[in-house]
This record gives sequence, C-alpha cells and structure tokens, in this order.
Amino acid sequence: MNLLWNGLRANDFVPSRGVRQGDPLSPYLFVLAVERLGHLIQSEVDLGSWLPFRLHKKGTAISHLFFADDFILFAEADMEQAGTVKAILDDFCEASGGLQIQDFILTECAPKGDQRFSLVPTRDASKARK
Repeated sequence: MNLLWNGLRANDFVPSRGVRQGDPLSPYLFVLAVERLGHLIQSEVDLGSWLPFRLHKKGTAISHLFFADDFILFAEADMEQAGTVKAILDDFCEASGGLQIQDFILTECAPKGDQRFSLVPTRDASKARK
C-alpha cells in the first residue's frame, strides 16, 4: 500500500494493525467507506436495477440513509431487488478489503399489501454499546 503525502508518493508499506473500536479515526474511515457504497447504490439506481422507495408516486426516491455508524437501505420488495442489494453489499465488502456487514434483517416499513421493504442493520442487545 502507498499514499500520496503532500502531493508526493510515499514509500510502500504493509499495514500491520487494524483500526480498533473507539479509535478516533474510526468515524472518518466509516464515512469514507460508506461514501463509496453510496456511489455504488446511486449508480444502480441510475441504471434502473435498484428500485428505491418512494413515499408518493412522484415523491423523492429514497435508496439509502447513512448515519454516524449505521445505514438503512430501501428497495422494492421482490427477490430480484433483494439479489441486487446483496450483490452491491458483496461487491462493497470485497472492494473494502474484507469489511463485513453483519446483523441484517428484513423489515416491513409500509402498510400490508405495499410491495416495499428495507434491510435494516440491527444489533443484538448484548452487543449494544455502553
């Protein structure tokens, strides 16, 4: 791995330690990583393969929401869309060098009969931050 430092390419190096929970750098790295995920999602929305959630037929399309250290993904509720979401997450995890996305559940966020769903990251209560 190498970096540009003040516009000059630095010497190659091999990282020997990861970033640990609580590291002050963690939130910034998360923001950089999910920014790329946002671009991947938006490109699929632009291609028409990811069908985002709309509150109204002519309303704003919502495909994802990013928070401090979590995110919520929205798409039409069918197996093809679930496959698209999974493929994007798999590509993102592979490109990130081994980042793992865990604890996903399928939730209903609309009245019964509405063909919408969201994948929402969840935390086990025993793993909750203190």
